[in-house]
Amino acid sequence: MNNIDYTLVLAHGWNGLWKSIKANDPNQIVMVDGEEVPTKKELDDYWQVHKDEILIEQELKSITRQRRYAYQNEADPLYFKWQRGDIEKQVWLDKVSEIKERFPKPE
Repeated sequence: MNNIDYTLVLAHGWNGLWKSIKANDPNQIVMVDGEEVPTKKELDDYWQVHKDEILIEQELKSITRQRRYAYQNEADPLYFKWQRGDIEKQVWLDKVSEIKERFPKPE
């Protein structure tokens, strides 16, 4: 059970009702709204059951950030050029497709 990111486990399994966790140490969890603090065993057990789901969610968030950055820096300028009539619409659409291919979402 090495390399468990307890912050992700808490955010996923405890609806994010935690205030902070220091140095990824489950012994340093501070809960809010009177919520009961889960034990390390509860966190480890939750990780074992939901690990794939949590990791896919994190991967999707990462891909979304990468796509957003690429759209802003590569596709958006082409969009505005198309809007001004400086390029064909297809140039912009091709760039959007290329970004989606470069940062594919997991199946």
